[in-house]
Amino acid sequence: MNTEKIEELNACDDAVKWLQEQESYEQAWQDCVRGDWMLWLLDKKAGPVESQSSKDLALCRCEVAELSLPYAGKNKDVCEKTYQAIRNYHAGKLTVEELRSVAAAAPAAYSAARKTILNDAADIVRKHYPDPPEL
Repeated sequence: MNTEKIEELNACDDAVKWLQEQESYEQAWQDCVRGDWMLWLLDKKAGPVESQSSKDLALCRCEVAELSLPYAGKNKDVCEKTYQAIRNYHAGKLTVEELRSVAAAAPAAYSAARKTILNDAADIVRKHYPDPPEL
């Protein structure tokens, strides 16, 4: 499979190598088990931060981040407040500045659970984006 467009976006070497082994871009999207790769690509295509596509992606990222709650420990309340703020931002109840101030206080619980949740994250991404973005 031709990976020129993905390479132009500076995809990581592992993603490019994996994609080269796939039958088609559409099938790769359906078969991908790396939600982080999928979110990376969607982020590249999302548009300005206050656009609807960016807000939709924030909501998708929120659902992915919620997979980390079992690993958040004492930070669980802060994480849950942050995720609710993202939902409020998506619903137009918060500005991007208000969202940033809430998110700045959130710990990086997602990072701690990264390997455990990548496959589940890919399923969430596909729920919101059943088709890959245009390259």
